[in-house]
Amino acid sequence: MRQGIVIGTFMPLTKGHEQLIAFAEAYLDYENISASVLNIIISTRPNEPFNIERVDALQKHHHHKIYNHDDANAPQNPDDSLSEEEFWTYWKKTIIGFVGKINSDDILFASESYGIKLAEVLGCRFIPFNKSRDLIDISGTQIRKDPIKYFHMISPGFQNVLRQTITFFGPESCGKTTLSRRLAQKMNAHFVPEYARDYLEMVGENITTDKMYDIYIGQLTLQETSDKLKDKPFIFQDTDLLTTIYYYKLWPQYGIPISIYDDFKKTKSDLYILMNDKIPFEKDPLRYGGDKRKTNMQYWKNALIENDCKFHVMESISKKDQFFEAQEVINALFLDNAKPLTSFARF
Repeated sequence: MRQGIVIGTFMPLTKGHEQLIAFAEAYLDYENISASVLNIIISTRPNEPFNIERVDALQKHHHHKIYNHDDANAPQNPDDSLSEEEFWTYWKKTIIGFVGKINSDDILFASESYGIKLAEVLGCRFIPFNKSRDLIDISGTQIRKDPIKYFHMISPGFQNVLRQTITFFGPESCGKTTLSRRLAQKMNAHFVPEYARDYLEMVGENITTDKMYDIYIGQLTLQETSDKLKDKPFIFQDTDLLTTIYYYKLWPQYGIPISIYDDFKKTKSDLYILMNDKIPFEKDPLRYGGDKRKTNMQYWKNALIENDCKFHVMESISKKDQFFEAQEVINALFLDNAKPLTSFARF
């Protein structure tokens, strides 16, 4: 059986890595090798971030044989404590330990020049791929330095590890829709509107038990399908299932479905921006309460506390100040989540 081999750190897994893997797979196919296997070896260390996530990102998108080499002492380069011969012997033994005997017609695929020497040590062929990165001009180092700027170059399988979902939350007519839509345009985010508004505009504003249930399932479906969107670092939601739960509590006559609690836990946001209720109310028949504000900020703050949600209380009142306040909080959230990536280094 002909074997192909790809090895890397994949921190993070990029679209460039994905293209290398696709090239290796296609190369084996184009050689008309009926019995072939592509082995992907990911090099991690026990104290490194996103070890499980890196492996999962590969496994979710590829049917190939994937091996995790998790060794705290794995050498990066020959140094004073390890000769060049010992360095290459280490990696030869490691690779053979995963893939078994390597024959002269097996193939090592790589974009870096180390592949030449490694293939020689393994006793197999070397096939280079896009050394100049003309095809996909990105590196893990670039992404680690600025994961927001280069988020679209991260493999879709790894994007969800870093992407943050933020829900704009609070009383009726407090600026959730306006702020979340403006921020989405500015911050390169997917904007997810409130399902109830579109629904009631289409089917009529009068609330019934069946309509409340439709709004619940529609909101759930909207959130779950939006989570599959790619290439943007944020998802901004103009409300979520927690809002639906607490309107059910305002109107107990409609019978709150027990399943909504588990569905909320599955779709819980990374952060809630709680809007204040100092903004004048604007009448709208499609809003809960209609011609007056039915709830206040404290009601929604209690909802967040009761459900152990991470939240920020909006202090600003003007639209301009709210914009910059929310932007600062959201950027800090993303960078905090991405810190293990941005601080990653091997010595």
